[in-house]
Amino acid sequence: MSAGATWCVMSDVHGNVQALDRAIEYARARGVERFAFLGDALGDTADSDSECLRVLMNTLQIAVFGNRELRVRLAVGDEFKTWLRSLPATHVAEGALYCHASPAGEFPHNATAADALVLKRRRSYFKLFPYISGRSAVLAAARALPERAAVCLHGHTHKQALWLLRDGEPERLGGRSASAGDGVLIAGVGSVGEGERGRVEFALYRPTDRAVELVSLE
Repeated sequence: MSAGATWCVMSDVHGNVQALDRAIEYARARGVERFAFLGDALGDTADSDSECLRVLMNTLQIAVFGNRELRVRLAVGDEFKTWLRSLPATHVAEGALYCHASPAGEFPHNATAADALVLKRRRSYFKLFPYISGRSAVLAAARALPERAAVCLHGHTHKQALWLLRDGEPERLGGRSASAGDGVLIAGVGSVGEGERGRVEFALYRPTDRAVELVSLE
């Protein structure tokens, strides 16, 4: 995949700043200079969380919140708290919907993390942050996409996956890259900080042909 106007799409860092740095370094070595984040920056250590947030705030052009950002008490500085609380549930740009969990969840797409803190008191976790895993969940996610999005880029599962829907029928793809073509592409980008078998996992998205490449670094 050529760089061009490609996006590096990352998710689920969980305070692992070393893995975050590796992902950014890899993308820049490929000529990619646009970065998006799909939520769950926070881990369990205030120092590493603050460093991750500092890197993300200085790097990203797009960011949405994940379930980790909805902790009532955030052990980070006020600057970081303000940024985290302002993040939206989803973002649509250049033919893609950026989201943490399934867009079929019960958060309004325009909700901020501050709004979500109120909503989560009255609704179950799994209805707010449903996983995209399996055919029925993929269909639900595809139905929830706005008209101007043919690609859904999501995190939350910590697993990389590509599903292509044509005429409403989902197919799990076996390769590492795919294009939406005249269908809908649902792409799980994996986890930067807690990828499968300890890998650093993320995706590259090229809007010109609505193509996604999954990246997994040892």
